[in-house]
Amino acid sequence: MAENITKLYPDKDFMFFIAGEGPMKQKIEKWILDTNLVEKFVMLGHIDNVAELLSALDIFTLTSDSKEGVPQSVIQALLMNKPLVATNIGSTKDLFCENFNLAEADENSLTEAVSDLVRNNQKRDKFVRFGRNSVLKSFSQESMVKNILRVYKGLNIKNN
Repeated sequence: MAENITKLYPDKDFMFFIAGEGPMKQKIEKWILDTNLVEKFVMLGHIDNVAELLSALDIFTLTSDSKEGVPQSVIQALLMNKPLVATNIGSTKDLFCENFNLAEADENSLTEAVSDLVRNNQKRDKFVRFGRNSVLKSFSQESMVKNILRVYKGLNIKNN
């Protein structure tokens, strides 16, 4: 995806940050070297201050190609008003509706979804506005407590 994006928009100065550690690290590092994109990538490893990283990003991507639970990084990015592209893997889709960019876990789908946000400011702004509100509505502490209380109140438990 990164290689395609840099070719599609040669006039833009993209930087790609990869946070976290995992089994793909060496493969990613080799790919960065092989594609001659070393100056475009920063491998951050494990980070403690997620908010600091997210505040520096223009677009957040989750490009996982394996099962995901409910990815906290996506929730955090949406809360920080970041437009995002995430792969349609595992429960990631549960965080989304038609107002978000879900892509299949392949290079062409991811490239198109990111490219769409790069070239369409109005769509990007709409995603930002809707994303934060959507997460607050469904995943804020207040909404989670209300949902749990509603479930408890709906239970018909009899004391013996």
